[in-house]
This record gives sequence, C-alpha cells and structure tokens, in this order.
Amino acid sequence: MRVLNSKVVWLLLFLISLSIPLKAQSFEVSPGIVFYTGDSLRSSFLGGASLCYHFNRNFWVGADVMSGQASVDRNSAVGIQKDDKLFSLNGAVYWNIAALLDDTLTSDFYTSLGMGNIWIGTQREIFGFVGGGLTLHSGWNGLSLRFDLKNLFFMLRNSQGDDFNSDMALTLGPSWIF
Repeated sequence: MRVLNSKVVWLLLFLISLSIPLKAQSFEVSPGIVFYTGDSLRSSFLGGASLCYHFNRNFWVGADVMSGQASVDRNSAVGIQKDDKLFSLNGAVYWNIAALLDDTLTSDFYTSLGMGNIWIGTQREIFGFVGGGLTLHSGWNGLSLRFDLKNLFFMLRNSQGDDFNSDMALTLGPSWIF
C-alpha cells in the first residue's frame, strides 16, 4: 500500500511539472533553516530549500525539501533512534496576496497546500500539509526574506499511543527571484 501511495505522489509531482510552461514568469529559490517540532519527535533543526515557479503574482507551484537528524526521547515508542535521519520532499500549490507594508516594503502573504513523503529512520510515510508564509522583498533586485510555516499530517506507528502525527515546520531564510 505504501509503495502505491508513493507512486501516486510522484505521479502528481510529474503532472504538475508537465503543466509548467517552458517560458517561466519567474522562479524563486529559497534555502533556509527549518525549526521542526512534532508529536512523536522532539524539536529539531534541519536544513531546507524551496523552489517555486510563479505563474503570476497570485498563483505558484513549488517543491520543498527538508533534511537533518531526528531528535527523539530515549524511550520513544515509534521505533526511531536518536541519530536517525529525517528527510522530506513535497510538492505544493500556493495562493498569494501581494501587500504593501509601511508604504515602502512590498511583501507577499501566501497560503500553501500540498503533499509529499517523509523518511524518518527506516520509516517512510506520505503526508499532507497546510501552510502559509510571508516574503518580505528588499530594495535589492530579486532578494527577499522568506518565512514559511507548514503543518504536516501523517501516520507513524506508535506502540504506546495514537498513530496520527501533526508536526510543525518553520523555515526561515533568504529568497532569490529570477
């Protein structure tokens, strides 16, 4: 069942990539630091990156990646060890509202919705997420500061409690628009 689910995710990502026209309006590249906290995991610092294609100022599609080391309690019932790797890859659709802050600072307030795969140690699960964020545009051509918050929903086997997980990931970093 999990293999079938991961194939569906990859098929959706492939179909999204086919819908992107050859001549792009703009691309946004955003590396960042991810502050990750979850139901079964302790707070973790991860590395992350995002690549977005802007059809126009209001509608975007993108892909995000997070990677690092999972932090868990010694007596964790989910079968994850302290030094296990955490990696996730997802695709997203964004709806943006362009804004002007303080009469001089242009910004974007966006909402995101998507799904992907998360690998924690040897476990792999499909997740969905709802998120949002803020991009503050600087006076320098194409450089911005991006804040992105996602709430990830997935199932993770837990012998001592509920399998449902609702984790939060806050990504902060610079962003370049080409």
